[in-house]
Amino acid sequence: MDKTNLNNGHWQAEDYTQRMTNAEWQNILLGSCDRIVVQGCYRQLIVKKSEYGVVEIGKKPMEGKL
Repeated sequence: MDKTNLNNGHWQAEDYTQRMTNAEWQNILLGSCDRIVVQGCYRQLIVKKSEYGVVEIGKKPMEGKL
């Protein structure tokens, strides 16, 4: 499980977003690291694609449990 591409801000703030390359995002998905625990609550990482191979990563609450 490789979360090295995720900034610490994801665990510190609910509304934190991060930009990264599409290749970095694919590595997170391939490592099954698209679900995290933030302040005791499960969150699903979501992506907003933009141009030039860059994506913006955010979070949304998950229903139920993992």
